[in-house]
Amino acid sequence: MAQGISVKGNVLDGISDNAPMAFASIKVKDLNINTETDMDGNYALSLLDGNYILIVEFIGYEPITLENIIVENENILLDPVVLMAKRPSYDLAAIEE
Repeated sequence: MAQGISVKGNVLDGISDNAPMAFASIKVKDLNINTETDMDGNYALSLLDGNYILIVEFIGYEPITLENIIVENENILLDPVVLMAKRPSYDLAAIEE
């Protein structure tokens, strides 16, 4: 059986002075592989060689998609991901009524 390669990273809260974000979700697109960040905003996935797309999400924040994560032969430490709060959308027609 093939050994997985460690892909690690960190998620930060863009509206709280880039504080570590605990319990953010990290999913591998099109695969049933996911994890969440620890209390320090860190996460780790074990992946086989390949090209992956990671989706980083947290309720109330805009998701971030990390494309072209190429896993080959050695462990990877990704740059920090900074999530920002979703901007509310308003239906101006409904407000004016």
